[in-house]
Amino acid sequence: MARCLGSIRRPGGASRRLRALLANLSRRLGRGEDAGIRIPIRLTHQVLADLSGSHRSTVTTLLNDWIYEGLIREEGGQIRILRKEEFAGVRHRRSPRSSVDRKTP
Repeated sequence: MARCLGSIRRPGGASRRLRALLANLSRRLGRGEDAGIRIPIRLTHQVLADLSGSHRSTVTTLLNDWIYEGLIREEGGQIRILRKEEFAGVRHRRSPRSSVDRKTP
């Protein structure tokens, strides 16, 4: 799978890389359902981090932000993209509760 998705690893923000990875997985494997597109494989945050060239904690924060915004849902380790058009255009915003944009000493 990593070789198949290797083209995702390119310079840029973690948000853009993770969105590109999830978009690619939803196109290749996604199951269209009433409540969005479900990616029918279990993906840990660490696997998503490895495939997108990000830290696991960054992936967790981004996914939680997108869940809070109602763009995605995690169900039993699987990800469901609820609003595909909005998800494709989402930009990660700096927020006080987000640790993605903060640097740690």
